[in-house]
Amino acid sequence: MLNMNMLSRATSQRFLSTGTRCCQSLRRQWPTYTIAPSTPPPQQLLRLALSNYLLQTLIGTSIFFGWGLGLGLVGSLHEWQTLLIALLIIYLQIKISAWWLSRYRYGPLEWAWRCGTYFKGIPFKVERSAGSGK
Repeated sequence: MLNMNMLSRATSQRFLSTGTRCCQSLRRQWPTYTIAPSTPPPQQLLRLALSNYLLQTLIGTSIFFGWGLGLGLVGSLHEWQTLLIALLIIYLQIKISAWWLSRYRYGPLEWAWRCGTYFKGIPFKVERSAGSGK
């Protein structure tokens, strides 16, 4: 007879090794990232930490609990499907963060937080030189 504790241990070990391999393959790709070469992707994601956290919460709850999209996928997906959805969300956030930081200094919520902290307006857009062509 199969013990549930052994099953959950084996499943968690499989997910850990799969997650480790995914992170290692992403790590190999980071040095060749070309959207915003001045900042590597993990740091771009962290520079928009508050905005990304709230965006990830909104996306995840709308997909899994169904209040936004009506999907309500809690309990209907396997663990590996949930992991794939989470990795896809993180991948998209890395791409969006790189795009955003190529145009703006801070994330929208980080900028609002700074303005509220210093009680003054802080420059939001990245200033481009006249010869940059953008």
